Amino acid sequence: MFRLRDEQAFTGLEAAIVLISFITVAAVFSYVVLNLGMSTTQKSQETIYAGAGQAGSALVLSGPVMIESDSENSVRTISFYLQSGPEGSSVDMKKTVYLVSTKKKMQTFLDSSAPGGYRISRFPVKSVSANDDLLESREIIRIEINLKEAGFDANALTTYDQITIEVQSPAHAALVITRTIPPGMTGGNFYEIS
Repeated sequence: MFRLRDEQAFTGLEAAIVLISFITVAAVFSYVVLNLGMSTTQKSQETIYAGAGQAGSALVLSGPVMIESDSENSVRTISFYLQSGPEGSSVDMKKTVYLVSTKKKMQTFLDSSAPGGYRISRFPVKSVSANDDLLESREIIRIEINLKEAGFDANALTTYDQITIEVQSPAHAALVITRTIPPGMTGGNFYEIS
């Protein structure tokens, strides 16, 4: 008599090998997917932080905004204090642009070292380095803009008018300062405006 071999044990062994190989492939696949997800998350986080760094202003208003009146109804100069923003990055003040606007007039001012156009005056108040062109962390400067020189006379800027100054530093959002010219000014005096 010819006797057949019992192949059930061999079939069970094959099934176990196939099951183990499926588990191994699934583990490798899940490892690859998780690493890809982590890498994507890290790249997204870097992009968000880079965007947030550029979206915030590199400059912060530090103190009052002052005007010097030329007469009862006109302003000669406007001045304010700036310091570097919360991220503490240095700002090249030579490349910073100042846009001054009212309802009737708009004018761009450049740094005192820039050629051509109307210029601002820059005075260091608190300096931590010898390079006066870079506004660094813990430094404060006073910016003075001669509005009269640029044609902001009583027709362009008078009492109760709003004046807006946009301070635009390279690769950062602009710092916008909006104030109202007060009534009752007398010539040659300084006023804090809000």
